[in-house]
Amino acid sequence: MIRYFLQLVWVLIAALMVYGGWQLLAALRANRALRSAFDKDDAVAAANDSGDTASTAEAPPESAAPAETGVDAFALELELQYLKRGLADLRKALDTQQEEIKALHVTVTALATRPASAEETAFDASPEYIEAQALARRGVPTAEIVQRCGITLAEAELLVSMASGRRTG
Repeated sequence: MIRYFLQLVWVLIAALMVYGGWQLLAALRANRALRSAFDKDDAVAAANDSGDTASTAEAPPESAAPAETGVDAFALELELQYLKRGLADLRKALDTQQEEIKALHVTVTALATRPASAEETAFDASPEYIEAQALARRGVPTAEIVQRCGITLAEAELLVSMASGRRTG
């Protein structure tokens, strides 16, 4: 009786090995079919990019017998997992880019709201207006700025207005 049971166990082991081998072959065939499908898609995309429309006109016949449903399901599952991993990678990249954009936005906002220092303003000004700007910042009246610097009254009023922080419309 024990001998019969051992033979039965060995038969079951052999059957499982055959089944495992069959599944391995099915996976390899599905992987090969998936690769050839991607290669065909790449070839069609390359042909579309180069303007060759003759190769895209060839479509597989609809009446072609489909492969085994197990292989198709396995290939589809592999492709689905591949696409999910790609989507997850893209989401991580998007999150990283959004964080960088937020940091840049904060930096730009801080730079935009920061008041300009006197040194920066002086370097931005034309050399003939540097002394007039300094006088306007010190609160010297416009008539005196006009006399000292030789600029027009409108220019002096503009410099005084800018120095006091008022904006004229």
